[in-house]
Amino acid sequence: MMKRFAALLLVAITLVSSAVFAGAAADFDLRDFFPSDFDSGSDSGSDFGSFSGSVSVSVGDYVYFGSFDQDNVAGKEPIQWLVLEVSGNKALLISRYGLECKQFHTNSAGQTWENCSLRTWLNGTFYKNAFSADERKAIQHSFIDESVSQSSPALPPARVGNSTQDYVFILSYAEAVKYLKKNTDRMCIPTAHALASGGNKSDQAYLGGQRTCWYWLRSPAYKNNAVAVDWNGTISSCYISHQYGVVRPCIWVDADMAF
Repeated sequence: MMKRFAALLLVAITLVSSAVFAGAAADFDLRDFFPSDFDSGSDSGSDFGSFSGSVSVSVGDYVYFGSFDQDNVAGKEPIQWLVLEVSGNKALLISRYGLECKQFHTNSAGQTWENCSLRTWLNGTFYKNAFSADERKAIQHSFIDESVSQSSPALPPARVGNSTQDYVFILSYAEAVKYLKKNTDRMCIPTAHALASGGNKSDQAYLGGQRTCWYWLRSPAYKNNAVAVDWNGTISSCYISHQYGVVRPCIWVDADMAF
């Protein structure tokens, strides 16, 4: 426990020092790696409590698992996740921040989640780079429902793809409104890395004093669009080849192994 705390504290001190000299984190406050007073929501426990060696995570907790470049300075930082659901010893996690900028698909061919380039990247490059071999053992190979029931009634899909089995995914419309019920719950801040990769940020919507971004959901919408969460947390859609979309990965983990 103390070793993990010391390691995370060292990471945070190093990152803050790098940001001071590099000026790289103007839109991404590294103090949020320890977000006890970040916004109006409340953590259900200490961010470090989830490393106790027993399953102690609850819905609404923030936990650390894996690592990924977030401050756009050399090296990777611990990924912070929001716990959306706990079922037995399994926990559904979504990244607290928008971690990367990616197209839903690299062309406008109307791809569904099953065949999109974003799914390939998440289950390939991201999965291998963000998690160690031991961490990957904790990530579940999960059924991803792509039935029409996952789509937005207000944005009827022009196509419906096949369901998949994935290690890493993004929320569907139905899951987004189930787990993140209010617009403010769905709002998201992009990391400095996501912005440097071309990610969008709002000039009008703020969360905790920082500009928010819009990010992809996996549900198809009309024409060649996919559903997305807008800057203010409302549900919208965007052309699948749009280059400024931000990504909030999701994973199911075995909490006994992960924490």
